[in-house]
Amino acid sequence: MNLLAATSFFQRKNESAPRYVIFPAEKPFFRRKNRSAIGVFVFPAAITHWICWTYVGNSVNWLTGAHRGPEKEVPMPAFPKKETDVVALCDAMIAGYTANPTIFTSADVAGLTAALDAFTTAKHDQTDKLALAQLATEAKDLKLDDLEAVMNNQLKLSEVDTTANPQQLTLIGWGPKTVPTPSTPPGQPRDLDPVIQGPTTVFLDWKAPARGTGGAVRSYLIERREQPAGGGEFGAWHQVATALESETTVTDQPRGVQLEYRVIAVNIGGNSIPSNTVAVVL
Repeated sequence: MNLLAATSFFQRKNESAPRYVIFPAEKPFFRRKNRSAIGVFVFPAAITHWICWTYVGNSVNWLTGAHRGPEKEVPMPAFPKKETDVVALCDAMIAGYTANPTIFTSADVAGLTAALDAFTTAKHDQTDKLALAQLATEAKDLKLDDLEAVMNNQLKLSEVDTTANPQQLTLIGWGPKTVPTPSTPPGQPRDLDPVIQGPTTVFLDWKAPARGTGGAVRSYLIERREQPAGGGEFGAWHQVATALESETTVTDQPRGVQLEYRVIAVNIGGNSIPSNTVAVVL
């Protein structure tokens, strides 16, 4: 027998006599052919009571779910703030009210549906008006371009009319053009250095003018002059290249004669003082 249910009895010879409970043994103490005997285990009653209460208490806990601890509180619902969430909740309310009229006896499905339809109509109307507003804005911008073109043309004509007295342009809310101030020529390029790269090729490298010595550089002119083969005075300087950066390579240069190179920085204000002169013989 595997059941714990068993016959129990108490021995009460006196008040101090211990109580005992007898349970059938899992297996008999002995077994003979064609015969069997029931062995018993004897436990004090206090231990038996503890075993029974523990077993019964755990069983009740599992049956009632008490072993899982207290249930978590479900947060209270909050009314949505987003437009799409509001519409979704409204759809769910209408569907729930319609499917369960006997539960929600106070529900006004017709009123809720009418309010939702009114919102949907207004939403579509807003979308249509936004599209029309976009078209109207584009049309307005085109007309503004036309207006500016007419105004600019008229202002040019008015500037011609007031050539003798440009201040008269203030009579139409305009004014005379500002006389451009002359630009400052660039400073002197620095540290020109030649590097021979072939029989007729020279690489030239230099530094930009020092800061604060003149206006901004737009480009550089590279000039060269030659000394005659038999010696004597150098010829005139003439341009052999231009550069936007502070380096350049000149090719097809004469061989067997002494050559001199220099660099000049240029902007709208004029030319700079020439850089230092360097001599090369190819």
